[in-house]
Amino acid sequence: MSMRAAAVALVFAAACGVTDPSQETAPLPGGDELESTGAELTTSYASVWWPMQEGNTWKFTSATSGRTLSYSDVSQGIAFFSGLIPDGRWVGYSSSAPNSAYTWNDTAGTWEPFIRFGYSTTSWTWGSGPCSTYSVRRSATGQTVTGGAGTFTDTRTISFLLTPAPTARCVAPPFDSITFAANVGPVAFTTPNGERFVLTSAKVGTTAYPKSTTPTGSVKGALRFDASSYVNEPNTIFCIRAPCPTNAKTAIAHATYTVTNGTTASATWQFSSGCQFNIDLVNSSGTVVKSLSDDRFCTQSLTSITLAPGQSKTFTADLELSGRTGEQLSGTFTGKAYLSPRTTAPSASASASFSVKIQSP
Repeated sequence: MSMRAAAVALVFAAACGVTDPSQETAPLPGGDELESTGAELTTSYASVWWPMQEGNTWKFTSATSGRTLSYSDVSQGIAFFSGLIPDGRWVGYSSSAPNSAYTWNDTAGTWEPFIRFGYSTTSWTWGSGPCSTYSVRRSATGQTVTGGAGTFTDTRTISFLLTPAPTARCVAPPFDSITFAANVGPVAFTTPNGERFVLTSAKVGTTAYPKSTTPTGSVKGALRFDASSYVNEPNTIFCIRAPCPTNAKTAIAHATYTVTNGTTASATWQFSSGCQFNIDLVNSSGTVVKSLSDDRFCTQSLTSITLAPGQSKTFTADLELSGRTGEQLSGTFTGKAYLSPRTTAPSASASASFSVKIQSP
């Protein structure tokens, strides 16, 4: 922590011996608090509503501009907060008053309550001087805030009313309300001229907003052949002098491969050619004896497939049941089909088995 932060920490530690009014169960000045039980006060912890970790950043946009709020120099419950209050302020929490966030007032040389998350009806004073004193209160609870960072419903809005001296000519304050969401921090704020800033992205501890969503469900493939068994007829013509005629008949297996997007989000695959899938024929020993790609011509152009949730795409192919050296296949084989995108691993795999025998006509 910097020397400035260390000095502030000492002052804050000395200043926090007083009891935070939000901890009291007796009626508070200005009216009874709705949140007066231990359980309710626990849900009002400042560390919950305004998490303080090094590098916490909140980015906002309005209809015309953007703002970034952040914490830095975090140590022992004190941090420098910038982006909202002109020139920034030191913000501190105290174990003796866990429901309030305090700011350091350089002019008065003291800590003062900035946000009292445990107050639901009673107002408090923040700041000092003819143009820097505010009457602060909670003005809304559970207000829904929706922006680029997500939708937040567990919220508390704190409003600030500038109370200058009657003869003071004051510049408009930088904000007149801040809305906080539990475990997130500030998610919206407004200015006196009606400009509203809403959270578009944030980093709070190890959590980033908007949160990435993993689609539920999976992408599945299904493979079927037009028969469960095939017959290869060998050549029965004996030849002494080349070229030799042949009457061999090699069976053709017609394959249908279907890919279905069973997730809740669209799925896209990019391919380096017009050939977007492949089928391998594997014998009982686990050896690939033939692939659809062995002698298939593919257009050399980038292609892609996008499937909406629940959408399917079907491919068909004909596989001659001979090996890579031309010999007719015999035995039990498993066809393994899969998409073959250019930048990711094969996906939507599927398999189906069949048998083939060599039999003279």
